[in-house]
Amino acid sequence: MVKRPLRYRKPCSRERGVALLMVLSALTILAVMLTEFQQETSAELGSAMSERDSVQAEYSAKSAIALTRLIIAAEPTIRNNLTFLLMATGLGGQVQIPVWQHSELLLSIFNDKNAASKFGSMLGSSLEQTKGLGLPGSRFEVTIVDEDSKLNFNYAARGTVPANMVVTNQFLSLVRGAQYDPIFEGRDPDGNFRDRRLTCSALVDWVDPNIEADPCTPEQMTAAQTSTEDSFYEQLKVPYARKNAAFDSLEELHLVRGVDDEFWNTFIDPNPDDPKKRNVTVWGSDKVNINTANGYTLVTLICQFAQASPACTDPVMRSKIVSVIEMVRGFVPGVPFFKSPSNFVSQLNPDPNNKNIDMLAMMLSAVGVPPIQVNASLLKERIKVKSDIFSIYATGIVKSGKRETTTRIQAVVDFRGAPPPGQNRQATDLMMAAGMSHDAIAAPSASASASAQAIPAGMDPSLVTPESILAALQASAGGHIIYYRIN
Repeated sequence: MVKRPLRYRKPCSRERGVALLMVLSALTILAVMLTEFQQETSAELGSAMSERDSVQAEYSAKSAIALTRLIIAAEPTIRNNLTFLLMATGLGGQVQIPVWQHSELLLSIFNDKNAASKFGSMLGSSLEQTKGLGLPGSRFEVTIVDEDSKLNFNYAARGTVPANMVVTNQFLSLVRGAQYDPIFEGRDPDGNFRDRRLTCSALVDWVDPNIEADPCTPEQMTAAQTSTEDSFYEQLKVPYARKNAAFDSLEELHLVRGVDDEFWNTFIDPNPDDPKKRNVTVWGSDKVNINTANGYTLVTLICQFAQASPACTDPVMRSKIVSVIEMVRGFVPGVPFFKSPSNFVSQLNPDPNNKNIDMLAMMLSAVGVPPIQVNASLLKERIKVKSDIFSIYATGIVKSGKRETTTRIQAVVDFRGAPPPGQNRQATDLMMAAGMSHDAIAAPSASASASAQAIPAGMDPSLVTPESILAALQASAGGHIIYYRIN
């Protein structure tokens, strides 16, 4: 029997269709899996890169804060080297130089290599071989706000009648003027009526530690507090309690009765994009630096103690004073204009027998502002020519392709009691414990420097006294941070 060879039999159309369907299904499943895998991988890569850039931006901002603290801490050293020049200009050796106003130029060498090269050319030296300049792949922007140039609403947290009176006078002088009447004639966002005294009392009652309502009566230094604080906040749609303690942040002012967006944009922060324009602070000290405060803040201070003067009752004249102060500052930008509180007060009501030409007094007279009859002694107690507390707004920026990652940090730094850079910390603590003043430590004599260097590294247990413990709590050369926020 002859066997026939096997022949290939073509599958039928139905079998071909099933096979083709299986192939297409497999390809579809693989395509979906590949697409999902690609999307997951891309998302994870993007997230990792974003996290990496965020960390780099944060540390760029932290670097900017550290450099800024160094610049501010170095001001006494810079001033000591310029004593002769300051004396020649009549400012004296104790007037603080606002070095922070030149931070953009000073910090540019750490921010950009090109800027470092230009800065070196200006100094007549080359910085090409200098290490640590420039941040590869990132940069930072810094804004420094002098908190001692603002009106401090936290002063009432001391809980004394004089402290409440300071805030009361500041507030009423700040909101004084018929042009502001519409703000206090309508209803607030909660539908409640308000006026100047009601908002003033609410502001003081929020921070003072007692439970008595503040009468907001600046004409009575010993005004009696006869009623208890109301339950206004407990009756709101979203109730909360009155704090009866100091403000922790500026944004907390929004919680105070009467402080709505209109009030905020008019009196507290007129330009949110420029914190230097701010009129109010909750971190400043008890006095205002007249060399760095803006014109509106200075006029508010003046009119606290010159309420009957035409310059304070006439809104047009008040605006003239603001313009003159800003104009005078523009003549010598970055240089302190007033050498002492007495010098500032004397130019408001100049002595006709004084032959010295005072720029501010001359300009005020030129625009038709009469001499301002101010209570000189009280005004001098509220002003100074030095700043100790600063807000540093540092933004770290990292650009990766088309994506730009930013991290903003605000740090409020208090330099009160801070030793000069390079001072031995242990020696500073011991000298503070011994009763030496900070000024004496800041400019030690040769013998004092030699004795400071001779202090051993270990601390003798017998020196651990209450005084030495307090000295150890003194700020470092870079001050101490009292507020810190990352956005």
